[in-house]
Amino acid sequence: MTRRRLLAFLVANACLAGPAPAAAALTQVPVKATSLREEVPGTGGTYLAWSQNNAGHRFAVNLFVQNGGAAPVRVNPRRTSAWAGSIDGTTL
Repeated sequence: MTRRRLLAFLVANACLAGPAPAAAALTQVPVKATSLREEVPGTGGTYLAWSQNNAGHRFAVNLFVQNGGAAPVRVNPRRTSAWAGSIDGTTL
């Protein structure tokens, strides 16, 4: 019975100790950071896809994809809206 109490005490203290120092030191780094609303990211290999509104039409949403450091490419046609999903290889 003493071993069970000791084990319960150790487990309870370990749970209450809080996050590990490495987890507490994590900081968020923005990937896309403009004044526009950039949401619903998807990644696959070196590709990054995201949905973004535009300054002229705040409620219109466009889908962009970017491969590594290349320029972003808009995927959806004009006057349409699109949201990002997932990427499988080179298939969006």
